[in-house]
Amino acid sequence: MLTQALIQQDLRDLAAAQAEHEQMLLGLPNVVGVALGTKFTQGRDTGTKCVLVLVDMKLDKQLLGKDDLIPARIGQVPTDVVEIGVVQAGAGPALTTPSPAELVEMLAWDSQHHPAGEDMTLTPVQRDHVTAWARAARAHAGLPATGAGPMSAARLRPAVGDLSIGHYRGTAGTLGICCTDAPAIAVGGMNGRTPTMMMPAQSRRFYVLSNNHVLANCNDAAIGDPILQPAPADGGTHHSDTLARLARFVPIKFGTDRTTMPINMVDAAIAETRFDQVDRRVHWIGEPRHTNPAPMIGQALQASGRASHYSTSRVVAVNATVIVHYPGGRTARFAKQILSPAMTTAGDSGALGLDTERRPVGLLFAHSPRVSVFNPVPLIEQMLGICITDPGIESTNRPSATR
Repeated sequence: MLTQALIQQDLRDLAAAQAEHEQMLLGLPNVVGVALGTKFTQGRDTGTKCVLVLVDMKLDKQLLGKDDLIPARIGQVPTDVVEIGVVQAGAGPALTTPSPAELVEMLAWDSQHHPAGEDMTLTPVQRDHVTAWARAARAHAGLPATGAGPMSAARLRPAVGDLSIGHYRGTAGTLGICCTDAPAIAVGGMNGRTPTMMMPAQSRRFYVLSNNHVLANCNDAAIGDPILQPAPADGGTHHSDTLARLARFVPIKFGTDRTTMPINMVDAAIAETRFDQVDRRVHWIGEPRHTNPAPMIGQALQASGRASHYSTSRVVAVNATVIVHYPGGRTARFAKQILSPAMTTAGDSGALGLDTERRPVGLLFAHSPRVSVFNPVPLIEQMLGICITDPGIESTNRPSATR
């Protein structure tokens, strides 16, 4: 079974305990998820494998009733309570424009070199950082883009992973990677749910991969809709920047009760494009190798996204069930997810997370101030009928790139 293959052998007994008690744990106050990881004591990793109970905010035990306390063990398995904040996908809350003083602090400048009232001269690198932050803030707030931006927000052909992309009526996310049809897939109907025909290997087409909420507007899109690169929030227009057309997406199922809402596995979509318009590389990382289906706790991760650019972190939890908040006050429950300490921000949705051997691990789709959340790549490949890593298809687009 594919979902079993996503978990390392030494965690499968814990996974059974997690499955048995998950509904009970999700019913407790402030609990927003359950996962597998290692126990921390006084900020240090003990290495003891346990069931992680994820809360939006830790509360003093005196504020909770006896029946609301998270048990120290479930059966023979220890638990650990981890505060992760509110997990969000999509645009998220609006950001305010930082003051010059905040920009100085954000860029870690020494204030004694820039006394109050002194005109501050930015180096090119510092200017790029400020511009990237400002553009991400404007996209976050749903405001139009202004001025020139960094490479990830520019128009680039062939398009590569990390670039700005989005539905023509959306804001902006990240192009994760370019991919092809799997060797033989059942191609679905208008929403990708009802198989209608088999597509053989020789009929492969080429796609860009990102999230449903980036390419399909949280289910509010039609097959064939234009996908822009750069995205609308970065100045992309339907007439000059259409890179692809929405081809398939996995519908997101929303709900209200944490314990009974439907379970989602992925927030993912693909849009069809021409072979000469895309390249399989991920900016600053390179071409991916074979998929890593079952990442280990502590394994290093790297990603390249539209807002955060290149970032690194590590896997801290697997097999995570987590409640995710979407625009419009909607919530959805996702299972089998991968968590890392926060390495991304709004605008990075759709970025591909890879290990240090360039093996795809997961597709970023949500984040909080403390964690980033990834869909496992094998589930995305299966549910969309695509192949992300395929040594039989090599890109020939590397020699030239045009903006």
